[in-house]
Amino acid sequence: MNATTSPADDIPGLLMPTTGARRRIRLERTPARFKDDRAAQLDVVKGSPELAVPAGHLARDVKKVVFGLDLSEWRQRYSSLGRQGYDPANVLAVLVYASLTNVHTATAIARLMRTDLAYLLLSGGYAYSDSTLRKFRSNNADLFRSGVSAHAPPAW
Repeated sequence: MNATTSPADDIPGLLMPTTGARRRIRLERTPARFKDDRAAQLDVVKGSPELAVPAGHLARDVKKVVFGLDLSEWRQRYSSLGRQGYDPANVLAVLVYASLTNVHTATAIARLMRTDLAYLLLSGGYAYSDSTLRKFRSNNADLFRSGVSAHAPPAW
């Protein structure tokens, strides 16, 4: 970067207008960037979720199934501009595991994510806030409905 270029010149797929308001305009669809999975990292207080959760645990089965799904339609909803977000596969895995363990409110899930290593394993080592979980549910409600109807058709 020299005196005539801006930091945005280094980012492929972005165009910065030369006059008027400075807005980032996407030229091409670049994949969204998500936070790295840090479940294998050792925490001084909690330990490592990857090492602490046993091999036959339900959380490992949920992670295997959810990460085996094609979530490309879900990932397309995220922008490549701005801060990195949580991977939708991690959030979905947390919600599925919570539902299987009979925890349904976002507040209770967020509270468990601070202490339960199984939730930290599924979340990639991050403790989501309850508002993050609520937004994910509401923003992806149509995908939840279509996924349920495709895999569990009505009995009538």
